Formats: sequence, C-alpha cells, structure tokens
Amino acid sequence: MDAFTAGLLHRIRTTQSDLTRARETGDEYLADVEQAELEDLHRLAAEHGVEVAPVCAQANVNEGDPHRACDLAGRATALAEAAGDTTTA
Repeated sequence: MDAFTAGLLHRIRTTQSDLTRARETGDEYLADVEQAELEDLHRLAAEHGVEVAPVCAQANVNEGDPHRACDLAGRATALAEAAGDTTTA
C-alpha cells in the first residue's frame, strides 16, 4: 500500500470517528462538517480507485453505525462513475 492510500484510509477512519463523536455529543454543526469531509474523502478514494468498503465495514462495527460509511462509499463510486471514471466499477 502506497503512502497516498494509507493516508487516505487513515483520514477516512479518523473522520468517521470524529463524526460519530460529534453526533454522540449533539454537535450538529461539527457533525455536518465531518459528514461533508467524509463524503469528500470517499469521493477522492473513488476517483483514485482506492477500495474503502473493508475499512468502512470495520469502522462501522466499531462505531455502531452499520450502514452510513459504506453507503457513502457506494455514493462516491456512483459519483466517480457518473464523471466517467470506470476504474472503480
């Protein structure tokens, strides 16, 4: 795994954790910021062919949110495909 991929996956895990913490504390503004960051990271991953499904599945088990991050991964893949990037399909 190259440094870009490792760094991106680390940022996704960290952002998912920060999003969960913001939701748990009721900080809606921070949750919105973290959600937008997570969506951007998943889009970036999809654009570069970085597989995030196994990472998000593990993060979801740990964070108690069984669907959200993997839904975002699917959305990021769909966005990349709509933009003409077929490397993530």
